[in-house]
Order: sequence, then structure tokens, then C-alpha cells
Amino acid sequence: MASPRLGRAGFSLVEVLAALAATVLIVGAFSPFAAQLIGSWGRGARTAELVDMMTTAQARLGHDVGAAVPMFLTRGDRTSMLFLGKAGYVIFPAATGFGPGRGGFELVSLSVEAAEGRTVLMRRRAPLGADPDAGGFRDGVVLFEGNYRMAFAYVGADGVRREEWLDRPELPARVELSVVGADGRQALAAPLVFAIGADYPAACLADEPPEACTALEEGEGSDTVDPPPDRT
Repeated sequence: MASPRLGRAGFSLVEVLAALAATVLIVGAFSPFAAQLIGSWGRGARTAELVDMMTTAQARLGHDVGAAVPMFLTRGDRTSMLFLGKAGYVIFPAATGFGPGRGGFELVSLSVEAAEGRTVLMRRRAPLGADPDAGGFRDGVVLFEGNYRMAFAYVGADGVRREEWLDRPELPARVELSVVGADGRQALAAPLVFAIGADYPAACLADEPPEACTALEEGEGSDTVDPPPDRT
């Protein structure tokens, strides 16, 4: 015989349908709020990632540009500052402390490159004696990446902003990096600004300057880096 207790256990079909309908109504009522919350969390996570990556890149760029040193590059009968700057890259000598010889001088390359559908800001380095136009840079490190457009600009002591800095007798006063999103809007409120405030090492003006003051060996058809002329 069936137990009366067993006959009363469980839920009826009507009760199950009623509970299911109530659940659907609750989920439907909270769906817009949940979607907004998830979207806000995603945007917040992307913003935090962008800020963290840009902070690290800014520190590295500020250190490199701040360590730039003025050295003259002689090519044939033409002498200019060893500083090659365009919208997509900048190459300059810097006292990073990691290069060989006294002062740790080396060439630093910062370039904007396309990689797998995104844009990357790449840092590389090369020995001070390398030809800056011939490559030879190594130890590539991605400083910043994303779906952005990045471009360098250069501001001289005269306050004029230029898109390139080539074959000039002096260093720029500062280097700027603008970051624009895929929609054309500024990803940052203003361009990142990196000042160049280092003076030429006094040792390079001595009668016998240290070996680090000359980047390339002198020779027929070779490029040489010379200390600035004595203006005293």
C-alpha cells in the first residue's frame, strides 16, 4: 500500500510552472542592470590595463629621453646632431648605463610598428658605434600596444613643434608622443611630454676626451660622432 506521507511529497506541476515563471520575471527585470554592470566592469578593466601599461611606458620613455646626450654625426662634409626623429621613430645616443665603456653610452631606438592587427611601441638598443640607418638594433621590448595610432613630435628651444628632427645642429628641447584611438579621438588628454635637459659631458670637451665620446671610427667614407666644437 502507498504511504499517505509519500503521496504528499514533492511539488505539483502547477507549482513548478509558477516558480519558473517567477524566476523568468526576476531575471528579466535584472538583465539590463546586470548587462550594464558587466559592461562597466569590462570598460573599467580595460581602462586600468591601459593606465598601467601607459604608466610603465611613460617611465621608460622618460628615462631614455632624459638620458639623451648631444653628439655630432659627421658624414662627409656635413655635420649634424646624432638625433634622428620622425613621426614613426626616434633614434638617439643615451647614457643608459648599460652600454660598454665609461658612461654606458648606447644608441636607443623607439619605433611605432604594426604587429598582428595592433600597433606597438617598440624599444631597441645598439652599440654606440653602429650605423643608426643600417639597423643592428636588438633586445626589442614592447612598451605599449593596442588599437591606437601613435606619433612622435619634436619641440625645439624656439617652441616650434615639428613632425621630424633630422640633420639639425642641436637637440630638441622635448619629445612628444600622441596616442589616438581607432575612432580618431585622443586616448590621452594630452600628448606625453619628455624633456631633454642633459648637457654634453664636460669630459668630451677635454684635450683627450674619453673613448665613449666617439661613436664611430674615423676613416674614409665612414660616419663619425664628434664632440661639439669649443665655443669658449
